[in-house]
Amino acid sequence: MEKIEGLSIGLGLDTLKLDSRLTDLKSKLNLVNSSMKANLSAFDRSDKSIGKYETRLQGLNDKLAVQKARSRFI
Repeated sequence: MEKIEGLSIGLGLDTLKLDSRLTDLKSKLNLVNSSMKANLSAFDRSDKSIGKYETRLQGLNDKLAVQKARSRFI
């Protein structure tokens, strides 16, 4: 410990623990970020898939309506 004009500064193990914790935190944040990117990518794919099925369902409903209208004239 070094004394400077009445102040004492204690560095050592506390600084090492802080560095270790910051490194661990950074690692965990990177893991969360990559997990979030993967989840957003999956969500984007499912959103496109839902839109695709909605379009297909709408097309089938339109065909059904046309067939019903045609059957009235037969």
